[in-house]
Amino acid sequence: MNGGTFVGVDVVEIPRIVDLLSSFGERFLARLFSEEELTFYRGKSIRRWHEGIAALFASKEAIKKLFLQRGIVLHFRDISILHTPSGEPKVVLRRGNEVFTKISLSFAHGRDVVVAVAVGVYA
Repeated sequence: MNGGTFVGVDVVEIPRIVDLLSSFGERFLARLFSEEELTFYRGKSIRRWHEGIAALFASKEAIKKLFLQRGIVLHFRDISILHTPSGEPKVVLRRGNEVFTKISLSFAHGRDVVVAVAVGVYA
């Protein structure tokens, strides 16, 4: 397929993230996220911290699904979710930059869930 738009979506239950943090703590965080990603959420309320980790997890899963549609397997550490000064999420890739000309990311929090949607434009 030449050109087109691709979508990846993921939903994460916040209590699942709380359980993972309780069981594996910093080991869980270090395996999946960079310190730069975590810095945006450190120092916030415990609720906001849990939502943030769930948002990072869901966002990376959505981006992985986006790339799978092009036959490319990315790992969590290949993807960074950073934030602009205004708080907008920004996708930074360690590899696969040539696949999509643009990747947009959006996520939303509910009481117990976070949903992330990644949209990639393929040239």
